[in-house]
Amino acid sequence: MRRSWKFVCTVAGVVGLVSACSPPPERPRAEPVAKAPQPAGTPAVAAAPTAAPNPIPQNRLPQDHDYQRALRAYLGSLTEGDYAVEQRPFVVPAANIDNDGLCRLWVLSQHLPPIGGASSPTSGFTLAAIEGEKSVMRPPADALTLAWLAGWDDPMNPYRGSLGLKRRALATAIVDLIMTDGLDERSPGKDWVPYGLQTGIREGRSSHSDCLGGTLIWLGYAYLQCRDALPPDARKAYETGLNKMVRRLNAWGPTSLMTDMDLFSSVSLGYIDQASKDPEIKRIAEAYARNLYTDPAHFSRTGYWVDIQGYDASYNGISFYFADWSALATRWDFVVDAVTRAYRLKAHLALPEPGGELIGPSHFSPRTSFDSAHDQWGYPHRNTAGSLITDEAAYLVDVPTDEVLKGMPAKVAADLTASAASGAKAGPTPWAQRHWTGEFNFGFAHYPTGYYDRRRKLEKEHPELLKPPFARGERFVKQFGDDFVIARFADYGLVIHTGPVGVAEPDWPERAKWMPREKPFGFSGGSLSAFWTPTGGSLLLGRRGGAQGEVYDRYDQWRLWPFHAVTGETSAGKTFTSGRILRPTVKSDVGKERATIDVEGVIPRTYAGQGDALVGDIRYQRRFEARESGLRIETRIRGDGKDTIAELCETIPVFIASSPPPDSSPSKQMGPVEIRFRRGDAWAEGGAEYQDNVEAVRVKRFTQTIEITFEKPQRVKLSPANWTDQYQSRATCRTILIDLLRGDPARIKETSVAYTIAVVKE
Repeated sequence: MRRSWKFVCTVAGVVGLVSACSPPPERPRAEPVAKAPQPAGTPAVAAAPTAAPNPIPQNRLPQDHDYQRALRAYLGSLTEGDYAVEQRPFVVPAANIDNDGLCRLWVLSQHLPPIGGASSPTSGFTLAAIEGEKSVMRPPADALTLAWLAGWDDPMNPYRGSLGLKRRALATAIVDLIMTDGLDERSPGKDWVPYGLQTGIREGRSSHSDCLGGTLIWLGYAYLQCRDALPPDARKAYETGLNKMVRRLNAWGPTSLMTDMDLFSSVSLGYIDQASKDPEIKRIAEAYARNLYTDPAHFSRTGYWVDIQGYDASYNGISFYFADWSALATRWDFVVDAVTRAYRLKAHLALPEPGGELIGPSHFSPRTSFDSAHDQWGYPHRNTAGSLITDEAAYLVDVPTDEVLKGMPAKVAADLTASAASGAKAGPTPWAQRHWTGEFNFGFAHYPTGYYDRRRKLEKEHPELLKPPFARGERFVKQFGDDFVIARFADYGLVIHTGPVGVAEPDWPERAKWMPREKPFGFSGGSLSAFWTPTGGSLLLGRRGGAQGEVYDRYDQWRLWPFHAVTGETSAGKTFTSGRILRPTVKSDVGKERATIDVEGVIPRTYAGQGDALVGDIRYQRRFEARESGLRIETRIRGDGKDTIAELCETIPVFIASSPPPDSSPSKQMGPVEIRFRRGDAWAEGGAEYQDNVEAVRVKRFTQTIEITFEKPQRVKLSPANWTDQYQSRATCRTILIDLLRGDPARIKETSVAYTIAVVKE
């Protein structure tokens, strides 16, 4: 989802009203499954005091420490006049701007940071306004964007170096620094109610490393850009508080649950590393950030950030946002390497549709339903930032012509002038804990000089890189760790997924109530994620409905599931599936023009919301043989006879469209798709009732037909209805079910199916 929602915990009084702090539906929070190794090089610091500080009035800044008292005294010394900022328009420089400068302004035009705080009334920044009648108030400004504006050294910026603007940014940051520290120290356990707040999450702490890492972004950046506006005593006090926060972050360590939020810290620590002269703080900053990009608990060298032990294609979009930011701001080699790897995988999962849309698989994602081509926070300035780092992201960006670039100074000047004036009537608001920020154009702030020339050279010498790999016409067979084999042959392409699918359901934290245990995580076990052709697009494509929306993948609807798996039902009506094998054993033999992949594992016994579905062991094996002529798949199932199986199917997902067809009734309209079964010499439309002795299945999508040819005749049907994602997308699929019991339910001993998928050449 491309939205910039923030998780905000409101603050009430120490006594009286207690507000529950509920996470938003698309970004829940929970305790970590397992503690990750902690960055070394710093003494341990308690995450919370053994005895909470004394309660303070709800409308006063905490004053438990010398640094807090010094910063409050500094705020008290400032008058409205100290926050005065002369309102002036942005201007187009008289001197010509070179092409690189124009390109940089184009990057800025993609997302203008909100700078209305430059025109907010000065009265909102005084200590009297901050310590309001009923609660502590936040000044009417964004510390991050005002710090950027004050530090943007350019002739067109009338606010560059403005002391009033720097003081506004610092006042806002100081309030967050003092209040966040006070809130953390007053929440050592579930029963303590700090400032009227209780979350009941993560042992009652109001903030953990992901939250704190987010807040530290603007605390660190505001200090980096504006510290020269602080007198020596206040500067020392701010550094003391900031360093305290860094040590607390290090003591808590990453959550090792949802890496996209853990990556906030790599941005903030990068800024703090640049601002600090303290060797210990610099050591902590670099070691902590390195851990996030090199430890397999957080980043897989396959090319993705780990989400509850799997690859969530949609949430990786947020990871891209903050990793891109970190790479541009710090130039740390380990960040740049991870970003490059991740964009390479993302590009290879972007499968072009005949109409030009990019689509991809999502069945393996632990919690969401969107594919990587539609990942969260895919804002233009994020994708452009990726292209500033690596050419692996070049296909995501269309740089304007030189003629369009020439108009950027006037456009940006006019838009920034309007933005700066937008806060003229803004006033303070009740303080709330914040850790999300999507307002900063880090591509512009950290634009690498020379990008324009590099991009134009790329367009001239390697125009193929301006398209995703499947659209380039080149042939390849590539292996991405033990997670993917992705190939493009002359007539078709494929994606095979053999990686993890998320944490085991029984291991999901008991207190993670935001996602009940009946909601399963990702599905794979070693599966065909996509079978693609240039004119048919993704004829076969694995998708899922996610585990967080109101409509999610349900075990009692397994016959609709649009992914490649062996799935069945016991005589007791319980569902089991190879799709929930957390990580199969994988053996791959990959060459330049072919690939053979073997996967195997034991089908799980226990499932979310069902408990134990199986008593005995059912072993699963699947072989993929990809060649120029087509893809051969063989699946074998062996059981120990302890379970009575009512139904068992090999399922193959047919992709219809990224939205439902006009008439989505199950037996009629299938949009651009036709599915037909062959028995003997006769072809007939496939339906929701089993047909015996099916020798082949043809799938036609747009103008392309592929054929699934069985080595032995099979009993086959289609799912009862179309499946449509009801969570993030409206993708619609129909599933082919191959009866592995051949109509004879029995105690399963051994069964198999083998077939080849190939393009039909008209």
